[in-house]
Order: sequence, then C-alpha cells, then structure tokens
Amino acid sequence: MDLTTFTDGQRKSVTHLGGPLLVSAGAGSGKTFTLTQRIAYALLPESGPFAQDIDQIMAITFTEKAASEIKARVKRTLSQEGLHEQALRVDGAWISTIHGACARILRAHALELGIDPKFGILSEAQRLALVSQAVSEALDAARTDPQLLGYGLLLREYDIRAKGMAASSVQAMLEALMGKLSGMAGGLESLVTGPGAPPAGIIACRLVELYRAVGEVVALQKESSTSEKAARTVADSLDALEAYLSSGKGEGDYEALAQALDRCGTVGRNFGSKECKALVADFQQELSAACAQVVLGLAAPAASQLVSLTAKVGEIYERLKTASGSFDNDDLMMRTLRAFSDHPQIAAYYRDKFKLVMVDEFQDTSQLQIDLVSFLAGEHLERLCTVGDSQQSIYRFRGADVNVYEAHKQTMASPQVDALGIQLSKNFRSHRDVLSFVDRIFEQDRSFGRRFMSLEPNLSRESLLAPGLPRIQVELCGYAAQGEAKVSSSDAVRASAMLLARRFAEYRQAGHSASSMVVLLGRMTNAPVFASALRDEGFECIVAGGSSFAGTVEVQVIASLLRALANPLDTRALFQVLASGMFGLTAEELLELATAWDGEGFARTRSLAMGLMSASAPESSGRPAGTNLSTGQRAAVLFSEARARLRSEPASVVASQLVAASGWLLRLEAQGAQGRAEEANVLKALRLASSLEEERKVGPAALAKLFEAELAALKEPPGALSGSSSEAVRIMTIHSSKGLEFPIVGVAEFTKDAKLPPLVAETVGRHVFMSLKASRSADRFANLFKIARGFSAAAADDREDAADAEDALFAQRDALSYRTLLEQRVRDEELAEGRRKLYVALTRASEALVVSMVAKESKSAGYPELIEDFRCALFGDEDFPSGEALCDIGAEQPCLFRRTDARSVLAAARDCGTEAAGAEGFPVLDLPLACDAGLAPWAGMARDAVSYSFLSRTADSFRGPSDLWASSEGEGSLPPEPPSTEERLCLDDDEPACGDRPSDEDKATDFGIAFHRAAEYCGKTGSVPPDGAVGAIARSVGLSDAGTERLRRAVALWFDSPCFREASRYSSVRSEVPFLVSLGEGMYLEGEIDLLCTDGDGKAFVVDYKTGRNRLLTEDDLLRKHQLQAQSYAYALLVSGYEEVELRFVYVEQPQDEGGLRSVGFRFAEGDRLPLGQALRAAAESAL
Repeated sequence: MDLTTFTDGQRKSVTHLGGPLLVSAGAGSGKTFTLTQRIAYALLPESGPFAQDIDQIMAITFTEKAASEIKARVKRTLSQEGLHEQALRVDGAWISTIHGACARILRAHALELGIDPKFGILSEAQRLALVSQAVSEALDAARTDPQLLGYGLLLREYDIRAKGMAASSVQAMLEALMGKLSGMAGGLESLVTGPGAPPAGIIACRLVELYRAVGEVVALQKESSTSEKAARTVADSLDALEAYLSSGKGEGDYEALAQALDRCGTVGRNFGSKECKALVADFQQELSAACAQVVLGLAAPAASQLVSLTAKVGEIYERLKTASGSFDNDDLMMRTLRAFSDHPQIAAYYRDKFKLVMVDEFQDTSQLQIDLVSFLAGEHLERLCTVGDSQQSIYRFRGADVNVYEAHKQTMASPQVDALGIQLSKNFRSHRDVLSFVDRIFEQDRSFGRRFMSLEPNLSRESLLAPGLPRIQVELCGYAAQGEAKVSSSDAVRASAMLLARRFAEYRQAGHSASSMVVLLGRMTNAPVFASALRDEGFECIVAGGSSFAGTVEVQVIASLLRALANPLDTRALFQVLASGMFGLTAEELLELATAWDGEGFARTRSLAMGLMSASAPESSGRPAGTNLSTGQRAAVLFSEARARLRSEPASVVASQLVAASGWLLRLEAQGAQGRAEEANVLKALRLASSLEEERKVGPAALAKLFEAELAALKEPPGALSGSSSEAVRIMTIHSSKGLEFPIVGVAEFTKDAKLPPLVAETVGRHVFMSLKASRSADRFANLFKIARGFSAAAADDREDAADAEDALFAQRDALSYRTLLEQRVRDEELAEGRRKLYVALTRASEALVVSMVAKESKSAGYPELIEDFRCALFGDEDFPSGEALCDIGAEQPCLFRRTDARSVLAAARDCGTEAAGAEGFPVLDLPLACDAGLAPWAGMARDAVSYSFLSRTADSFRGPSDLWASSEGEGSLPPEPPSTEERLCLDDDEPACGDRPSDEDKATDFGIAFHRAAEYCGKTGSVPPDGAVGAIARSVGLSDAGTERLRRAVALWFDSPCFREASRYSSVRSEVPFLVSLGEGMYLEGEIDLLCTDGDGKAFVVDYKTGRNRLLTEDDLLRKHQLQAQSYAYALLVSGYEEVELRFVYVEQPQDEGGLRSVGFRFAEGDRLPLGQALRAAAESAL
C-alpha cells in the first residue's frame, strides 16, 4: 500500500493497529478513506498481516448505506493490492450498522438464547406505528374507565390527543417518554421525576411573612393612590392566605392554595423610596417563585399518573412486538448484551473473535452502544478504534448524545486505556476563506471555545470561483414588529429569501451553474418561500429535503390514491386525488361532480364517490365512454376501470397504471427540474407500495394502512436527491446535507424558538430526568399562572459536563430548582446542537457561502444566540452596522456584510412586480375521513337526500320545534319568525348586504372557499397558516389583491378569537366533517360540518364559519337565519350517539368592541332528537 500520499494523521491512523485509537476527524478530512484503508492495511503482508482474515475485523457504521460504501471501497482496495480471495469475502464481512451486527449474533445463537432465528426486525416506521398503537390503546383504556380511575387528573389537565406539532397532549408526552426510554438499559427505572414542591402550608406561611414585611414598608411610604392600592393588595392577599391556613387543608393540597393565591396580587415598584423599591423587587421574585412552586405542585399527581400510564404503554408495546415476532433496534442491542452476560460461552467467543473493532460516526452514539462496543473491544479497549467529530453531532432527536461521546474521549485518554489520539484536521473540501470564516465564528468562547478543532486548508486546491465575486457574504434582514413600519415575521422571511436569491443570481451571472448551488435550511417550514424567491430570479428549483420523501405533497397523493382504491366511498381521499396535480380538477369541475339535478331542474348535493360513478357511465355524457370526455368524466372512467382491475390485479399495480393513464408523469416531466423531482418521488412511492404489498401479501385496504404507517417515520431522502445533474438549485435540510458538499451554499432558518412544553424530559448520563407543570389549570387560576410566569432564575455561569449535571439534578431539593436546572440543561443542549448544525451547514461549501439571517428590531431584547455569534465574531462589542461593511476574517478576501430593512426589500419588490409569493398552489390536505360510528356512509340510495340549504327554500312553511334552540344570551326563548323573501335572498353569509355585490374576482363563494381552506390548514398542521400559505390559498381561488388582504384579516381575527381557543382545548378537532343520516322513509339529511370538536364524553362542540361584513342584521335576525342549519347539524350528531350538542355560528370578519368575534349559539340535548327528526322529515317531504 502506497502511504506516501496520505497526510501524517491518516498514515498514523492506518498503521496503528496494536492498541486503542481515538481519531477526531474534521469535516472534509477524508475519514471514510482512512477507515477503509485501515481495514485493508490490517490484511496486507506489510502489517504482519495483523489480521489473517477479514472475518476478524468488525467495522460499525451509522447507516447501511455507509456500510455498503465502505464494503465497496475495501473490496476495490484489496483487489488492487492482489488480495482477491479476501476481496471476495468482503460481502460477508462484519461491516454493518451496530443493529445489523447484533441481529447477526442473535440469529447465530438463537437456539441457545431461546429465540426464533427467523425473528423480524422492526423498521423505524413500524416501531413508531406500534408505539402509536400502544399509546392509543392505553389512552382508550384510560378514557373508557367509567371512573377514570388512576388517570383522571392527567386526562383533565392536558389535551388527550396531539394537535399538530404541539407537545402538550398526553399522547405526545407518552410518545416522547417512550422515545427517551427506548435506548435506556434500565427502562422505566431510568426515569427520574425529581423532588416535589415544598408543602403547601409552608409556602403559605412564608408568603404571609413576605406580605407582612412588604406591607410594613408600604405603610411607611408617602401617601399616594399607588401606595394606597399597594396597601389594599397586601391586605386582600393576607386575608386570602390566612383564610387558607385557617381552613385546615392538608400540606399537599395545592389546589386549595392555588385558589387562595389566585386572589392574591403583587405590588408594583412605581412608588416609594429606593429601599422600598429594592425590597419590593425581592418580594416580587419570591412571590413568583412561590407561585411557580404551586404550579408544579398542581401537576404532581398528573406526573405520577403519566409515569404509570407510560408503564402501561410499555407493557402494551411489548405485547404487540411479541405478537409480531419482531425486535426493535434497542431490543437487538439489549438482548445481545444480555446474551454476553448470561451465556459465558457466547461471551468468550466474541470477546476474542475480533482483532480490530472500528466504529465510524461515533459522535452520534448512545450509552447502550458504548456498552456493547466496549465488551467487543477487549480489556482496556485494546482493539477499539473510534472515528468521530463532536462538532458534527446533529442527531440528538434520534437519541444520539454528544455527551456520551465526550465521556468516551476522556475514557480513551485515561491512563487505564492510554489510546493514541489523532486529529484529522486537513480539509480537502473547502477554500481557505471558507475555513477562516468558520474559524472566526466557532473559535469564540461563547461558541465551541477551547474544544474547537480548527481545520487546515488544502493550499494546493484550485479556486473555482469566478473572479471578482465575494466568497463570504452575510445578510441580516431586520424588521420592526410594532409601529407604522411593522412587518410580519413571515414577510421578513420572504424578504430574506429574496436577498439570498439575488446573491445566487449574481453567481449565475458570473458563469456558475444552478446545479452548483444549494440552500440549506434548519427547518423546512418556509422552504416554499425560498423556492418562490429563487424562481422569481429565474432559477429552476428542487425542494429535496425537510420531512423528506414521506412529507412531499406528491407522495401524500399516492397515499390518498391507495385509500381511494381501497374504499371508493372515501370522499376525502377522492378529493385529494382529484384536486391534485394527478387530475387537476378545478373547483367548478369538482362542484359539477358533487351536484345532481332532479327532473324539475333542482340541484342537490351528492358525494364525490357518487358523482364519479355517475360520470363514468356512457349515458352521462351522451357519447361512447372514453371519447371526447371532460376532465372530470375522464377521471371517472379511469377510476371505474381501476376498480374493475382490482378484482384480478394487485392494488400497487392498479395504482401505477392509473397514475400513468392520468398523464401526471408526462406533465411532471415537462415542468423542468422540480417536476422531474416530483416525478421521481411518485415513482419511488409506487415502488414502496409494490414492495410492501409483495412482502406482506396484503389486500388493498391493508396496503393503504401499511403504506401510511411506513410513511409516518420513513427517513428516506426524496427520490431526486441523489445523483441528479439537473440545472436547478436544491433546497434541503442541514441534516439531509450531512456528508455532501456543494460549491456555493446558502444557509438560512437556523435559529430556533426555545419555548418549552409542560413536559420537559432530558437524558443525562444513564437517566432520563423529567418535570411536568400544570396546563389547563391556567384557565382556572389565571392570576396565579401570570405571577408564576414572572419567575426568572439566574443562568449558570459555566455549563457542567454530563456527570456533573447528573449529580446536580439529583442534588436538588424542591420542584422549582429541579425544573429550572433541567430547563437550563435542555436549552443548553438545544443551543449547542444548533451551533453544531450551523457548523455542518457552513462546512458543506467548497467555494462560497451566503448566510441569510432574520432579526426583529428591538431596543430591549437582544439577538437570538446564533445571530449573536455572528455579531460578536464580525463586530465584537458593536452592533451590526447599517448598510454594507467589510469584515476582516483573516482570509484572502474580507467577509461582505449587509444589513437590510425587510420593509424596503418588500416595497422594492412590489414596485418591480417581482415580490415572492410564497408557496405555489394550495397543497392537498391529508385529513382523515371524519365519520363517527353511527354516521351512515355515502350510498346510492341517497337519491332523496336534502341539505339544510335545500330545506331553506321552504322556510316560509317550515318552523322547527320552538323549544329546540338557545341563543348566546340564554336558553328557552321562543323562535323568531321565518326570514322574509328578501332576507332569504341574502341567506349566504359570504355575500355582503343586498345591493352591495362584490367584483368577479372576489366572489363570495371564492372567498368562503379560501377561508375554509385556511382554517383547514390549521387542522392539518396544528398551527396558524403563515402569510405565504394564506397568499397561496388566495391565489388558488383567484382572489384579487383586495380580496387577499380581506382574507388575511379574517384569518388573523379567527385564530386570535376566544372561540378558536375554546375549540383548540378539545382532544379531537376535525375540519370539514361530512355526514349523511336517515330521516326515515327513504329520505336522508346530508351536509358538512366546518369544525367538530369532541372529548369522548358524549358532548360535541360545532363551529360554523360565516364570512361577510353585513352588520345590518340584528341578534334575532341571526338566530332566525341559522336556526334551521343548527337544527340539521344537531340532529345529525344526536342520532350518531352524542348526548349534547353546542353550536356556534361565528362571523369571522366582524370583531366585537368588547373583544372576540360576533357569534350566535344554539344548544340541543338528547331529548330534542325525536322532535327534531319529525320537524326535519316534514320539511324534507315538503321540499321534495
């Protein structure tokens, strides 16, 4: 082997075989090359040979893909060196992931261990699906217990089911704890809940002392209205606390103390002497701390119940795994360790089997992996070689713990092990200016500091950057969040994306291709905004990262297609497929499919399924099937043919044929780079469906469920990510870019909100520490929680290492100090990984970097920590300057810095007509078909179905039961008279007042559709739609600029309303819920509920959105107007098993002076079901 071309560090790493080795390999330093050469060298004669056979070498990698790459390189090297026999044995070598090695050991000794050698291995998707199933079973069991024995406090204090990405539901907390505990050898015994709050009585006594002390000081101050108010506050608070103490409540009764504290108040610092203000400041802090203790005390019973329920979930999960005959990855490692400890003969075999044990990417390891590798590496780790870089540890969300790696490095450097430590610091990837910039940012004490490994540039590399272009650019886009110059954060991101796109355009103008450029994002929420900005500059663009392959719209369409094939009556799935790019049906075409006409020319609604069945019949068009068909009819014919083929062909084959016949792939091919990327994802999704169907031998329905379960946790990259040479800019996550390199790199969206959920859980050492604070109690004790939020603990000066942090957490004596320390630990770890992600992003660039940042202008608050890193590195103690500045970074070229105002960027773009508009088109929302047990499915016999709007035609002759409604002002009022003819003409709330009609581009129906889509966005994502999404929705229905602004105002009002907050508290919140219920005698009532909220307790809360700004109608007018709709919806829910129904009709464009939105409400109970049905049936008979 020719070692002359190796660096000194590479040569030492390859040839040091006789003892432990610790290799710290920097970015772009050739570590994979070094690892493969070391394997080959150990087999070559010049090493002894150190190993007689490749079977004596174990190499552990992070992914199967990396293992395959190492095998290929080792095979090639051995062949080149003449070791052909060893090269042929490489495919069977011990080169794999740690889980692959464990599975191999377990299968080899299955009979001795008493396990089935044909055991399955759960994929990550399957594991998460089983965990989710276990959580659901446990929650269902807890909720169906009539007394909610054991879990009542937990289920009342927190939302039961997860909503979007929120982590405050019981479901999310259980899944989080299961994830944290999955890699812990001690299982649930590793979970630490921490100390409790001080006894309630002691807190109350201390507060009495505080109030008395501050009251004495207040009494000495000069009389004023402020001091008098403070004295009254002290007196009232003392009365409340002394009443609690005299009540004899128990020491653990935080509920009673919370009631007392909720009546207490704080004292301001806006009066009195300097000494008084200082004492009051101390009082405020101690009062806030006491209230924070009570908030934690309120959650203590729920925390115990959460731990208990987590144990139940674990039991169910183990049962489900056993039933499937499979192990998960953690089982593989723990069972292998148990095999070594319980079976000496197996332990002896593997303890001496390997002469070399090498582990790559060791910075992304866990304690369990450390334990396993340490056993195989021999006494004092004499056969171990680990390769890693703590600066590139970015998989904390998968359970990797960089602190474990840091502890491992200390172990390797200890006298007992005395490993040779080598740094591979020569970077073969990046220009020296890029590396100088990286040094300037991360060598600071506030960043990596003394642990930072600086990278040495390869001075012999040629520069490929066009002359005259800046190599390092930093863009700061500032925005004002208040005042006349106010700009929303989403608009600021859009301005930042425009600036980055302009920089890329400058590189392109100088001759650099689009394919040499990439945008790396810390999160993909705003990826469409960056894509739009790039396209506005004339770039083709591929969004190739984020939620990865599984999260792309086109893959979700394939999931919907499989559901629609499995269940032709799945209206939601049909809508998603028909409205997507696969068929591209317009709103008018969808409406045509969903409308039936009777013999008298009256229109009736029908399901999409029924519409497709009708449209596929030759007589529906008057022409032979398949010729000169409309888009909707063609889709109907294709679906009809597909359903026929399902009788004899696999569902995945039928889906592939349907996709091809739709012409979707051809249209995507013609759309350039992004279209080809989407096409690759479609084909990859179809291949996945085919492989699942073949492996599991399942039918259409099971395949649809299995496909969605696989997508739920699939970590595959998008289909077009690798190997594409298309002339397009790529957008991907920083995680997706790991191991890749690009000439020109843009980096953005790398800061992160540090807000923590009620449950905080963190792995420290060999334990998982958790703390839980109350949530819904904030509604009952608003003042208490407000005071508690004022508590702020002083941040620790120095960050402890893992061992010190573990000891410090165990040393805490009360709930507040424990949670404070734990929260600080979580924030420190999140910030540290944020810096490591930024390091990974910057070191992907070989030629040039563009860093784009967004910061809110504020005199009081500083910059986010990562932006502050740039300020300190480039400008020291000074603020970012306005305009342009050149910054010396110790490189050939200075760094070019620009500070720009977001408002001016957006204004200039509007003037030029090039403003980026966010996401293109409205995504098909993947919402489950909401159909409670008892709701009848859409069926062909629904020929005589009526909706409330159809019944309203006979409103003059129809009056519902007079006692079946209640206004928002009270219950039991008599119903008003039916609406007049003129009022019925204005029945549609999407219309303005009569005589004031909108323009064509702002038709009421379009505006109503747009608002419903915006509301449905929240149902899909669990978050308020960003401004870019609202704009995309507006464009999708053709709203004018004025209509778009109107939509933005309505969306903002709704999501800031008390009604929305009330709806969000329910455990199940579903949008656009269809129903079809029988009225008897062959008649049906059908419709769709805008928002249905339930908690599983027999009660339903319904919200119906009303757009329009007509304020001429009185409260009685509105009650009369919506009575029939309320009765129709209530009847549908009551016959479906609900015992009580509350309905709220909310005018989303009509804010009230006293706050909230204008609304009217109705309430119905089980006793109303029969008279409601009779009245509605009579009305239906009259209407039909």
